[in-house]
Amino acid sequence: MISRPPGWRADPRFIAGVLENPLDNEAPVLGESMEVRGWALTEPPADLVLARFQGGAESRLVCGLTRDDVSRGFELAPGSARCGFSGRLALADLPAGPMTLQVDVQAGGHLLHRWQRTAVLGRVDPVYSRWRQRLHDLHRRRRIEAGSALVTWLIAPGTDPSRAAPLAQRLVVEGSGVFEAQVAESGALGALRAAARRTCTPYIGWLHAEDRLEPTAANLLLHLLPDLPYPDFVYADHDHVDGADDLTDPVFKPGWSRLLMHHPDVGSRGWLVKRSLVLEPFEDEDQVCSAAALSGRCSTGWRLPVPWLSLRRAPAPHGRPRASAALEATSVIVPSRLADPDRFARSLTRLRASRGGEQLELIVVLNNLSGLDSESAHRFLDRWGARVLESHEPFNWSRLNNLAAASASGRQLLFLNDDVEPLGPDWLLELQSLAAREDLGAVGAVLEYEDGSIQHGGIHLRGGDTPQCRHRFRHCTGDEDRVRRWLNVDGIQTAATGACLLTPRQDFDAVGGFDESLPLVFNDVDYCLRLALRGRLCGVAAGARLRHPEGISRGGLDESADAETFSRRWASSLPETDHYSHPALAADRDDWMLDPTRVPVQACPIP
Repeated sequence: MISRPPGWRADPRFIAGVLENPLDNEAPVLGESMEVRGWALTEPPADLVLARFQGGAESRLVCGLTRDDVSRGFELAPGSARCGFSGRLALADLPAGPMTLQVDVQAGGHLLHRWQRTAVLGRVDPVYSRWRQRLHDLHRRRRIEAGSALVTWLIAPGTDPSRAAPLAQRLVVEGSGVFEAQVAESGALGALRAAARRTCTPYIGWLHAEDRLEPTAANLLLHLLPDLPYPDFVYADHDHVDGADDLTDPVFKPGWSRLLMHHPDVGSRGWLVKRSLVLEPFEDEDQVCSAAALSGRCSTGWRLPVPWLSLRRAPAPHGRPRASAALEATSVIVPSRLADPDRFARSLTRLRASRGGEQLELIVVLNNLSGLDSESAHRFLDRWGARVLESHEPFNWSRLNNLAAASASGRQLLFLNDDVEPLGPDWLLELQSLAAREDLGAVGAVLEYEDGSIQHGGIHLRGGDTPQCRHRFRHCTGDEDRVRRWLNVDGIQTAATGACLLTPRQDFDAVGGFDESLPLVFNDVDYCLRLALRGRLCGVAAGARLRHPEGISRGGLDESADAETFSRRWASSLPETDHYSHPALAADRDDWMLDPTRVPVQACPIP
């Protein structure tokens, strides 16, 4: 609960406000940008919030965001429900060291309030190097002697065959009895199977001749790997090295899913697979060992959340081949109060112009119209062949979607907000191609803000007294290396936003649709979590891109009751770190950035 500070009405221009950025000289601000967020309850209401570091460019933040926590603390203050602001401030061109952050709140061109804070800008490389040394010092102190070899490393000759044999010898010495090593005769799956026949170790691993295993890799494996029964697949974080053998790009990998085996930064090499799986028959003996031949066999996987390997940069992430089959019969469901008919018209036009868009059953549920009257709304929607339902009760996103779903005829249900606009012709095909996977019960999209930055790349959750649901990669450009490698390929996520969510009709019916006791928010996350209880996963299709200004469709309604309901239901069962995130990442950031104060020591299994 926000409490009123003493004298909160003393200045008629400025009522109250908070800059929420946790700036701490002990933990430098890292990365290409920094999120600036807070709330400013001003009189008159703020129409412009600007942020800048001394010597840096000024950034305009998004203001007017919903803040129901503030509205509860200042019930009588006008504008309290929409007093939040948030945005990112570029850091790339600023020098490292102490800098002054300045945030100005304005209305009508006049300055209402100014915050100034000191932050220490850091560089990722030295901070990461110190973190890495601390991590390996920890595992050196926990050395465990091996009873017998666990891993046979199979080394592909690569571009320099003369390096393969020396690497094999070094692995055996540094592994202290944990590792065996053999030089592969070829890069094909047949070589992996031949090695499995010649050894009795529980695991077979794949390396390239130019890769470097950390000196503490054996220790990491011994005290992080679980006891028997062994998982099917084990992988760990790694570093990239450049031509001068300098570490350039640490890769912190999400929790296990079989889709990861298709990712070049996971499936290319450095992993361990259970020897018994390699010995099973394969349809295509010429498939390389990093391909789907193995991924279909692995049902259990563990991530060692520490870098144990340095390797040359893997190929750039590539998109998943799109299916050529006809689109599944799909019903699109859009609740709307027609607050912005022009934007909705653009959305519907692009929807119909999409590949397969003309085949869609389109159902629009009108609720508490604000832009047009009922008759005009029906004529307006006739242009896109929409079937129109009306429900003019208090806004309840879950109930409106459930109402439309009950009359929908499609085998797939696609829930859309009326303020999302498809980008490109194939977004729907991308959604349905990923949804064709048998283990997926929901598929979301990548959503962008008006300026092209990322608004949503999936949802990651944190448990605790007050659970947090955060949009992955929010406010990132998508060009950051650590973001691009996960954003540009399909992935499994804990949840996805209901602003664009595709789900099979049979799964929707099986869990009873959206929970109507969550009328405004958390209904989409709750739906994905209930699917997960039935073994149905949530994916995000990298090629499905839509624009979403966020929050227009529901106005400034109080979301506190939804938050309390969701917390009571899920707080005790949510982990401290989202399974598809990483325990070394900063918990209060969405840009996949290292938290130098967190040193993970536990392996992370499939949930």
